[in-house]
Amino acid sequence: RVPTCYSEYVFTPAAAYPGPGAAPIAAPSNDEIAGAEVLPVNPSLCAPGDLCNLYRTSNFASATAGIPVCGAAIPGTPDDDVWFSFNANDANTTVRVISGTNYDAVVQLLDATGTTSLFCVNATGNGFIETLNATGLTPGSDYLVRVYGAALGTPAGSRNDFAICVTATPAPPANDECAGA
Repeated sequence: RVPTCYSEYVFTPAAAYPGPGAAPIAAPSNDEIAGAEVLPVNPSLCAPGDLCNLYRTSNFASATAGIPVCGAAIPGTPDDDVWFSFNANDANTTVRVISGTNYDAVVQLLDATGTTSLFCVNATGNGFIETLNATGLTPGSDYLVRVYGAALGTPAGSRNDFAICVTATPAPPANDECAGA
């Protein structure tokens, strides 16, 4: 069973895992760059309801060595990072991450090698949406997205759940302002 929108499973240690599938006991397959999950680039902005039933996790993930952190202005400890990739089809791209309860996601956009941090955001808190608006991307090029929890370790009551969506965000038309009409 997959939770319906705006609901959640509550896991209790030592309780029977209700599914779906087997209880997670190992790091997710996208714990390292080589296993980055490929994300589609959607033609329209993803709303919270569009991401229902598409939750991912960074539970049991570990830090990826040698990757630049977001910087002092963006709080967070990348000790549970997971990786995604996408191929940009527009110079302007939006990455939205909807954090689950008790999870404060940090979202970082890097080049295809993971050696250069391009954009980073951690503007909200537990259970809210992080929106990373990237500009100046090269259409046809691959990019990496790193998601990790802002807290050191896994906070009590957290399952490190989140949903992620990538959207092409073309520039507004020339007549978007009165002066351009």
